[in-house]
Amino acid sequence: MKFLSYILLFIIKSLITIGDLTIYLLRIIVLLPKRIFKWIKSVLASLTKVFLSSFAIAGNLLVESVNLAFSPFKIFGKVKLKFPKRSPREKKKKVKKIKIFPFSTFWIKIRYLLAGSVLSSIFVFMPLLFFIFIQDLPSPRTLVLQDSALTTKIYDRNGQVLYQIYATQNRTAVPLSDIPKTLQQATISIEDKDFYRNPGFDIQAIIRSVIANISGKPIQGGSTITQQLIKSELLTPQVSIGRKIKEIILAFWAEKIYTKSQILEMYLNEIPYGGSAWGIEAASQTYFGKHARELNLSESSFLAGLPNAPTDYSPYGENPDLWKKRQKEVLSKMQEQGYISMSERENAGKKELTFLPRRNSIHAPHFVMYVKDLLIKRYGLAMVERGGLTVKTTLDLKTQDSAEKVVKN
Repeated sequence: MKFLSYILLFIIKSLITIGDLTIYLLRIIVLLPKRIFKWIKSVLASLTKVFLSSFAIAGNLLVESVNLAFSPFKIFGKVKLKFPKRSPREKKKKVKKIKIFPFSTFWIKIRYLLAGSVLSSIFVFMPLLFFIFIQDLPSPRTLVLQDSALTTKIYDRNGQVLYQIYATQNRTAVPLSDIPKTLQQATISIEDKDFYRNPGFDIQAIIRSVIANISGKPIQGGSTITQQLIKSELLTPQVSIGRKIKEIILAFWAEKIYTKSQILEMYLNEIPYGGSAWGIEAASQTYFGKHARELNLSESSFLAGLPNAPTDYSPYGENPDLWKKRQKEVLSKMQEQGYISMSERENAGKKELTFLPRRNSIHAPHFVMYVKDLLIKRYGLAMVERGGLTVKTTLDLKTQDSAEKVVKN
């Protein structure tokens, strides 16, 4: 207990000292211009005095010279220039201050204590807490080193997919150059219209979402594309102020490390599009059975609207027509931001989309399972389910299907 009292006393004395020094420095800052002005004034007064004295001496010498030159005529007589001396300023009598309150020193100490506490909080404790806070943050540099699960694909000899192997996330990474511009623009339009201008977060969007959420309007996220990438890859989906602060700090940090193109590429390859489809290539294959580079404007606008709520906007969900409303919203945003014209918007909105049935088909199952077992024995289960292997076999699927029909008949 005694030790704690010593520590508390030491902290209080330290805060008083800090406040004392701060107020002393502030006094110096306030009084310094006044003292400089006073010094300049005294220097000018001295220079004026010297100038006047020199002028008086020169005048007296001139008069003496004239008198000597015209001494027979006594024109001037003796003349001396004199300047009245300034009377010295009366010294002000110092009046001793009468202490009205006997505890004035106590209140001064309290003032110093408060000043020291405020300044210590701003310049010492808050930076220290911030430093401790960021120590637990993951580094955005690990985004490119993330061990993202990639799907292993088994093909027949002609390039036909026989089976896709993955643990929980069906994902195939593709470069940004293989993603259509229309899909990039659609994503930016609906998710983060100021993506190329903001520093990783949007203060106006955050304030707007907070006001909307408090007022009971439909929930708005207010997160930029960079923030969504950080939340998906480095943080948990827990909704809290602390996580939001971490998200903003890491998003700003990531913007200093990566270019906008790199961030957009990572986002489109990492974000979930519903079900087991993670990333735009897997989503394109799942919904349309084609590569991402082959997507048109209508398909791109549909896929761009999914990440906000994949389950709600899925054509396989409880509201199979809700995706159309979301697609029109995406196309409207694209037109507002100048990416497409009115006619392009209308044509894309009218175009019918054909979705593949929801399944993970397997062709030649016995052969495929035999190949899978060989892969697991050679590379291990983790590599097979997450490594993104591309396996081309000697099987000809057409010949296999024909043989199976002959056996059945």
